[in-house]
This record gives sequence, C-alpha cells and structure tokens, in this order.
Amino acid sequence: MSTTTATGLNAPRGRSVEDRLRIAIWSVFAALLIFYAVMAFEYFFALIGGRREWWNLFQAWIVSDAYSFGDGSVFKEQHAHYSFNAYFLFVHTTLGAVALAVGPFMFLRYIRRHYLDLHRTLGKVYLFSVWLSMSSGLLHLGTVSLWDVFSGAAFGVGLWALDLLVILTAALAYTAIRRKDVRAHQAWMAFNYALIVATPALRVFWLVFGLATPELTQWTINAGVTTYLLPFCRFFGMAWYSFEYMRDRRAG
Repeated sequence: MSTTTATGLNAPRGRSVEDRLRIAIWSVFAALLIFYAVMAFEYFFALIGGRREWWNLFQAWIVSDAYSFGDGSVFKEQHAHYSFNAYFLFVHTTLGAVALAVGPFMFLRYIRRHYLDLHRTLGKVYLFSVWLSMSSGLLHLGTVSLWDVFSGAAFGVGLWALDLLVILTAALAYTAIRRKDVRAHQAWMAFNYALIVATPALRVFWLVFGLATPELTQWTINAGVTTYLLPFCRFFGMAWYSFEYMRDRRAG
C-alpha cells in the first residue's frame, strides 16, 4: 500500500507566482502583437482601396487627426511611394503580420516541450514569412531614394540594416537547428524576433511621444526614436533568452 503523502513527489503542484507573472506578461505581449498584426495585415487593402488604414485611424483617436494624417505624417509624406510599390508592400506587410502573430506561440515553452511537431511547423511558417517579407521590403527600398524615406536618409539606412539583419539572423537560426545546436538556435531566434518586434515597438513610441510632445510632427518623432529603437528591442530579446536559459538550467 502506498504511503505517499501530499508532500511527496506525486503531489499536485500549483503554479508559482513566477509562473503566473510570466503567463500574464506573455498573454499581454501576445495580445498586443496580434492586435498590431491585424492592423498590419489590413494596411495594404486600405492602401489599394484609397481609404484610411485602421492603424492610422487608431493613432488619430489616441493622439490627433493632424498627427496621423497632416503635414509630417507617414500617411501624407509616404502615400505616393507606398501606392507606387503597393504589391511589394502587400507581401511585406501581410507576411510580416503573419510572423508577428506566429512568434509568441513559437516561443511558448509549453509548445516547445510537449508539441515539438507543432513548434517546428510554426518555425517553418515564421521563417518563410520573414524571408519573403524582408525581401519585399528591400525591393521597395531599392526603388526609393534614401532621402525620400520617411524621416530621411538616416531612417532609410536603418530600414536597410533592419531588413538585412532579420534575413541574416533567420538564416543563422535555421543553420543552427539543422546542426542540432538548440542553444544557438534559440539565441538567434530571440535576436531575430526582437528585430521583428521593432516595427510595432516603433508605433508604440509614435503614440507615446505624440501624446507627450504634441508640438512635434510624426516625422520628427520618428527621426528621434530611430536612435534607440533597435537597442531597446535587442535588450528585451536578450532578456527573454537569458530568462529561458536560467529556467532550463534550474529544471535540469
């Protein structure tokens, strides 16, 4: 007869405070990214339909109509270039939206541990979406002068660097997992997704600084945010990887 008590190895365990906090943060993060992914997916259809996009309408509701649609806004300054390259942007925005939406589930530890085939499928969808999205973004940038990019040449160089880094880190992540180097794969994927998240993070900065500095245009705010956007996102990518690494070490 078994004498195992409630303190034994077979006793049920409730979730720790750390686990609950992690799940709450992940849920909010995933919800925000999926919300933005829907906005990004809709962008092309609004563009070819000649109507205002959901994101800009949301931004106008939070900040102001002049900020989203007036002088110095992305909508007014870039509309001609975006319309000219509408089909490049269709691939770029829609597949970028897929990558953003898939990412949180691809990184979910429970799926990685208990549903490995699903994790691999999500990874394939993610990498395919990333490579095509960034390649289309580069094709768009190749038709536009650096000085015609929103906020000028500095931001244009940043966009070129971002797209190329996303393609490179995705390739390195794929190469690592083909070699069965799981740690290197996770590190490169964390770096890669941090770069992808720079896009919605930029929109959050537009909202925050648009509210905080109503005297500035979106063009000016975008130029300023560019200086620390990628380091900001990279920091959180490194923090996630370090956290997951320490969890795995504790779990043995």
